[in-house]
Amino acid sequence: MKHVNEVTLIGTVGSDAKITKLPSGDPCMSFCVATNSSWKNKNTDEWVTHTEWHNIVVFNKSLVDRNENKIKKGSPVYVKGEITTNPWTDKNGIHKDSAQIVLKSFKGELILLEKPVKKEASSSQTDNDVPFDDDVPF
Repeated sequence: MKHVNEVTLIGTVGSDAKITKLPSGDPCMSFCVATNSSWKNKNTDEWVTHTEWHNIVVFNKSLVDRNENKIKKGSPVYVKGEITTNPWTDKNGIHKDSAQIVLKSFKGELILLEKPVKKEASSSQTDNDVPFDDDVPF
């Protein structure tokens, strides 16, 4: 049986990318991505939105070189990589695990998506030509 560790996200960049150098001299890029899910609360009839934050680490040199000055807070992005967990100990000595999405050397995808362009209203519009004005967060 073959096992697959692959994560695909489409979300919004939460912070400008940070570039560091590995001991080998190769660049490493890190940033976070927010994804949202929404549902209607059956008890209150109100919409609820939950935001999940994902730490992204890019070891793929060509992806870093191509995107290092483009990954900015608020940018919509497509990310495909592997999920890894790293154990660590907090200041109280409690063991914790943190997950991250890793784009390894020669693997992974990182695509900056276009923000939707809002169409301006004009006097020549008909009922079937309404401007699309959706406040999608990505």
